[in-house]
Amino acid sequence: MCLWSISIQGLEFLSLQNVGCSVHACKAINELLPAASSLAGLHLFNNMSGDEGAHHIAKLLARSTAMADFKMASSRVGPEGGISIAKALLAGAPALMWLDLSDNPLTEEVAPALSALLAAQTNLKYLNLNDTSLTDEGVTGVCKALTGSAPQLEVLELALNEITPTGARSVVMAIAHKQQLTRLNLRENELEDAGAAVLARGLATLPALKVLELCANQIKRPGALAVARALAGRKEARITGFELLALDENAISQEGIEQLRQVLKDGFGSDNMLGPLDENDSDLSGDEGNDVAEDAREDDELTTALAKTSI
Repeated sequence: MCLWSISIQGLEFLSLQNVGCSVHACKAINELLPAASSLAGLHLFNNMSGDEGAHHIAKLLARSTAMADFKMASSRVGPEGGISIAKALLAGAPALMWLDLSDNPLTEEVAPALSALLAAQTNLKYLNLNDTSLTDEGVTGVCKALTGSAPQLEVLELALNEITPTGARSVVMAIAHKQQLTRLNLRENELEDAGAAVLARGLATLPALKVLELCANQIKRPGALAVARALAGRKEARITGFELLALDENAISQEGIEQLRQVLKDGFGSDNMLGPLDENDSDLSGDEGNDVAEDAREDDELTTALAKTSI
């Protein structure tokens, strides 16, 4: 741990990334900053802090009343540490704008404390909970909190959380009418066609959306088309400059890909926003060779199922 020759009184931002920040280092950070009221940003990334280290950082956060930008990612923080962090931020940081707890095994156990924190945030613009093992249960709690908070949210990252169609419904409720949301990342979950179609119902309420990540979600032709049609059907489709629809590592048939490109061309004037499909496995699509009637029936069943879902 290095000590600065300048005074740390009045320090506004501190970043300790890729330095193996251990439990002892976290304890030292807390002790070196007894007066942290001016600390507005703290980034801790790719360290070995664990739950015990998170407890020490939580003590610092409880005193950091100006904290607006907090990151503790890839730091081996589990449920106990995550709960401590969330409670400390709720007590000491009323105006968070940026929160990144990604790549930590928080699990659904952290959801109640995290939800209480998020429900109190009115200025939050960026939330990264990628790869935190929240599952549907945790995501539902988090999304319920976001439903009535964070009206300025611009980025929502929920990749690698085992989200199924059940969790997708909660995500839709959370993002509905988030007028400034530009990026939604749900890659490497378990949405399948049903989850993609449920998600599609909420896309019309997102006029600023520019990036939608849905790679590796077991999505086939019906789900991909539901999402594409929802995006292309927004009245802002040609105005906002949609940039990326990522659907790689799914199971979309070749016919489905052609239909997908046509939907995007009709809605946006181009299909350039469709990301690479190098890892898409058409052989797993299950709808190769279906005739038009069978395709129509499949889409109709999906539409009927969605009509029964009250969102």
